[in-house]
Amino acid sequence: MASEEKTTKGNPDPTQQAAEDMVFGSSEAFFEGLDGSVNGAVVEHPVEPVEVTQDNLDSNIADTSTDNPVELKDERENELLKKRYSDSSREAQNLKAQLDELKPFVPVLNAMKEDSGLVDHVRNYLVTGGKPSKNIKDQLGLGEDFLFDSNEAMMDGDSDSAKVLNHYVNSVVNKRVSGMLDQEKQKSRNIQNQINRTKEEQEFKDNHKMSDTQFQEMVDAAKSHKLSLEDIHLILNRDKVAGNVARSTRNDMLKQMKNVKGMPASVSGTNSAKEEKSLDDEIFDGLLSSENNLDNMFGEDK
Repeated sequence: MASEEKTTKGNPDPTQQAAEDMVFGSSEAFFEGLDGSVNGAVVEHPVEPVEVTQDNLDSNIADTSTDNPVELKDERENELLKKRYSDSSREAQNLKAQLDELKPFVPVLNAMKEDSGLVDHVRNYLVTGGKPSKNIKDQLGLGEDFLFDSNEAMMDGDSDSAKVLNHYVNSVVNKRVSGMLDQEKQKSRNIQNQINRTKEEQEFKDNHKMSDTQFQEMVDAAKSHKLSLEDIHLILNRDKVAGNVARSTRNDMLKQMKNVKGMPASVSGTNSAKEEKSLDDEIFDGLLSSENNLDNMFGEDK
């Protein structure tokens, strides 16, 4: 029995070993799993390369741009300004196109301002839809067999002949009244223009201290004078010319005063007694006593 127990301990029973392997697994598999779990935490996994594409770059740029609210606000304002500019430009182009379309009709509009009869004619044309104007018979509702009788028109005010006569009289009166009104409007405009011109002439004479005779001589000379290109150039640049003349005169006076200051005193004036100076001489000497005062008196910069 003792020998059998030793034999069992030294050489385990195959049936018992198979049962242990089924329950606990084989020893080799156990140690391989343990080695893999320990070494797996140490072994570094290789880094897979990432492919960079244009879509990825654009998405990254979009993400970074939206992260900054200031840049996003500026971009929106720029888009709004662009839209407003395009809308205003489009509106200006539309207005110019409308003006170009109306330009050929400006003479007609001006004529309508002067002639009220033309306005009535155009109004009737628009009301009737371009249909030909009715004759007097159609306007007054006269029959086809109507014949005008002057005696009937004078004797019977309700007769058809009286209607025709009144129609012609009213047409002539309206035309004459319209012409008289247009003439009065033109006279009123002429009178107003004359009043404004007289006012401007009087202001001009007062500003330049001119008499009526001098002003009339100037007007007559202007009528006989032919306007040249030199005259136009002088008129357009008269402010520059006046400024140049004033600057030249100021520089000449300044140069003369400096020359007077640099003149040496005479011998007789040195040995003789000092003469009394007037107030004007003292002021002039005070101006010449300082170089800075002499230059700044005329606003000259060194």
